[in-house]
Amino acid sequence: MVSKVDAVPARVLREKPEHLPRFTAALLAASRYFAENKQPWIEAMQRRRPDVEGEDLAALWDQFQSSWAVNGALNLGDYRETTEFVYQSESFKDVPRIQVEDWVDTQVLDSVLRTIGVYEKFDEPGRRN
Repeated sequence: MVSKVDAVPARVLREKPEHLPRFTAALLAASRYFAENKQPWIEAMQRRRPDVEGEDLAALWDQFQSSWAVNGALNLGDYRETTEFVYQSESFKDVPRIQVEDWVDTQVLDSVLRTIGVYEKFDEPGRRN
């Protein structure tokens, strides 16, 4: 199940196309760093959430171990499966169907992955760039 999607207005795509690859590369670099480095993630989280105990943050990191978006978490197969699941629910029975390709564009992410490479341990992109 896909539970998180990053989106950008079409205006940003048109007016600031050079910003998106840099932003995406920075997000992937941070994800990759924290996926490999538990203690720095705990310390960063403690600065943002001093109300959460370090032991709890350590347990959370352990749970996240294979779910970091190190390749952008944009596997179209996963998105299709989630879409099918949602459309089978009662809440979506009367909602017109749209295909994943109608609202997902992988171009920016794919260009970044071509530059920095695919992280092979997890977060399979489902396509080769």
